[in-house]
Amino acid sequence: MFKTLLATTALCLVSAAGLAADLPRRAAAVAPAPVFVSSNWGGLYVGVVGGYAWGKSNSAPTGAIAGEAGQELDLKGALVGAQAGYDFDMGNGLVLGGVADLSWSGAKGKSCVETNNGPGCTSDPDDSYARGSVKWLSTLRAKAGFAITKDILLYGTAGLAAGGGRSSVSFLTSSSDPLVSDKRTHYGWTVGAGAEYRLTQSISVGAEYLYADLGKKGYDYTNAGVTDLASAGAYGVRADAKLHIVRASLNYRFGGSAPVVARY
Repeated sequence: MFKTLLATTALCLVSAAGLAADLPRRAAAVAPAPVFVSSNWGGLYVGVVGGYAWGKSNSAPTGAIAGEAGQELDLKGALVGAQAGYDFDMGNGLVLGGVADLSWSGAKGKSCVETNNGPGCTSDPDDSYARGSVKWLSTLRAKAGFAITKDILLYGTAGLAAGGGRSSVSFLTSSSDPLVSDKRTHYGWTVGAGAEYRLTQSISVGAEYLYADLGKKGYDYTNAGVTDLASAGAYGVRADAKLHIVRASLNYRFGGSAPVVARY
């Protein structure tokens, strides 16, 4: 009797152990992976821009003074203005868009054109200088970029450029001559690259480099009243302007989503 009870007990223990081994094991708790929502760069934006421009302007005399030597001016000065644009967030980080801007420009330069015998310009009041300036600058550009993180956008840009040029010469033939000058609007092209960083849902800051070739334009000095050239016919210069531009921007973006938090 005792042997039978012992055998039955052992059999029950073995069966219970086998049943426990067959039961599914409870998985260890694992924290869910975070899901990051990408920042939306799409939508309208407006902003202010400011920076610096430098470059060259080459001019060749035309008409009655066509035999005179051409001049190369070093242009440089500050820029400040405004911009407006629209971006399309294409998904997977790709962002396409367009932007237009208009800036006041202080880029200008001068070169001595004193033709009298001697050392050239000596800081006398009647020294003769050729002067050139770009009074304003505007671009209309396409953009293509990639959001490398949820709040950093890198892009390339290219398009049209226009600028308001002014060319002048002081004391063209003698110390009694008036300042001769003319204004023209130049048209050309621009290309560059930039980066933008999103501070909040609505505010971003940017940095940009552009190269602008404003093309050549003819300037007419004929009506300036220079006595020595009054009967000689038209005279003036044909000048270009090529600028390097670096600038920063502060932008307000409409309707974008927040630059994103992680959700679990």
